[in-house]
Amino acid sequence: MNYETIILELMTRVQALEQKVKILEEKNKKYDDVIEMIKNNKDFEEQDEEIKITRSIARQQVMNKIANLYKYLDVKKGNRATRADIILTVNNGENKGEQFFGKFYYSKSHLEYPAGWHTVKAVDLENDNLDFHIFTVSHEDKFYNFLFTHEELKQYVQQKKMDSSDQYYFYFQVVNGKAIENRDGERNVQSNFENWKMFEQLIK
Repeated sequence: MNYETIILELMTRVQALEQKVKILEEKNKKYDDVIEMIKNNKDFEEQDEEIKITRSIARQQVMNKIANLYKYLDVKKGNRATRADIILTVNNGENKGEQFFGKFYYSKSHLEYPAGWHTVKAVDLENDNLDFHIFTVSHEDKFYNFLFTHEELKQYVQQKKMDSSDQYYFYFQVVNGKAIENRDGERNVQSNFENWKMFEQLIK
């Protein structure tokens, strides 16, 4: 029996639970006035909607950023059929009509600096119809983005451990201006941090 692996997985689960506790604590703060609001159903619904749309807002800021930087790309949300979260379509030039598919991952930091947990399924890394992966961490109303091409991420996880559910864990942080990923040992990801030029590599 590999006790080191078991201990590592237990530590990961404890860290994940701690993160969930922090999330619940923050949500409880938002519900402090729910008793007063329940008499006004409209206000209650608005509060609930505010909590639900956080990931949607994070993905939209990514889509807006891409659209503003690359006018020759049409950007839209993905769907289950495409197994993608973001779809890019070239709208002019010799590559007109070509499409690129990406996955989007979101986490909210509850620390004093941007830090967020993400999971990537092995099946998504095996899906070669995907072209890129974007990890976003929100912290104090700001977004911090880490961008990888599909091939880059496949190479990156070769130094990671896959859990019993066939998933890889990522812990992205920005500390003192330094972008790192620190789930399986600290690794410098500065080249992936806000690397919007990645799309120029994809669309040649």
